[in-house]
Amino acid sequence: MRPDLTGKWQLRAHDAKGKEEIFTLDLTESGSSLVGTVTPQTGGAMTISHGYYVGAAVKVAASGRQRLFSSSIEISGHLEGNKMILNVKRGSGETKPAVAERMPAGPLR
Repeated sequence: MRPDLTGKWQLRAHDAKGKEEIFTLDLTESGSSLVGTVTPQTGGAMTISHGYYVGAAVKVAASGRQRLFSSSIEISGHLEGNKMILNVKRGSGETKPAVAERMPAGPLR
């Protein structure tokens, strides 16, 4: 049985200068589809417009406004145990390796 991806995940990627970028993936699994949001550490949530989870493969595309600009992100990769080994592409930029780990379910505030 494959794991359910529903929940919050913390995605860490590094840009070309080695600076870490952190995103929160808030995913809800519905069959093989993934819906929810991708939120950069600085900026607003981007809504997932296309997402799926088939076998161990994961792919998510999201877009939204970041300050004055529209922004998009593509995330693809695979599930390995309790981590997602991913590649992240923001807009027309370069693709960067990333890892997402499930965030512990804490008390609701």
